[in-house]
Amino acid sequence: MKIDFTKVVLRDIAGKPIKEQSDIHKTIANCIHFTARSVDMIDIARNVNQGVVVELSVSQINEIKNLVMHPQSTLAAFAKVAVNKYLDARLKSADKSKKKKKK
Repeated sequence: MKIDFTKVVLRDIAGKPIKEQSDIHKTIANCIHFTARSVDMIDIARNVNQGVVVELSVSQINEIKNLVMHPQSTLAAFAKVAVNKYLDARLKSADKSKKKKKK
C-alpha cells in the first residue's frame, strides 16, 4: 500500500490544521530511524525522510505505528495521534478497496 507521510495533518488544540508542518515527514522518518529494530525500517525511514511515497505492507504499517507510539519516540503526543489517524485511514481505505474488488 502506498503511504505518503507528507500527507499527515497535524492539528492544533482547537482541531485546526497546522500550516507550518512541511517537514513532518522528516520528523516521522527520524522517529522510525531511531526506534527501528530492523534494517528494513531504516531503509523505509530514509525514503520517508526524502519525501518519497513508500510501498508498505500491513505488517510494516503496524510496525511503524508501534514505533511511533514507543516511549522513546521523538514525536510529541499530538503528532503521534496524527500519524496513527493517517495510517488507520489508509488501512481502512485499502480494506474497502479489497472488499469492492471481491464483489
